[in-house]
Amino acid sequence: MDESIEDIILSQDKRGMLALRPHLPDDYCSQAAQFIIDHPGGVIIVTGFYVVMAGKPETDGPPGAIAIGEALKGLGRTVTYVSDEYTTPVLRKYANGSDVID
Repeated sequence: MDESIEDIILSQDKRGMLALRPHLPDDYCSQAAQFIIDHPGGVIIVTGFYVVMAGKPETDGPPGAIAIGEALKGLGRTVTYVSDEYTTPVLRKYANGSDVID
């Protein structure tokens, strides 16, 4: 049996995401991609949260959000990022002209 993109993504699970797998369609990544293709228009990407114990915002979400946003812009979508006051400065720096709302 070949590994699916979903299996590959969840093989590195360190945050309990694997618990969601039984509640999702087998091909949820393909379905999400097809939804994006079938429904043109603007996209809102929500990311970022302040990590109290670290005294700073999370570090992995915003770069991932920018990467997804750039890919969506490459498909002709208008991207708007939404985040908290701690993360929006980073998003504004790398948003490449997209709106950023806090």
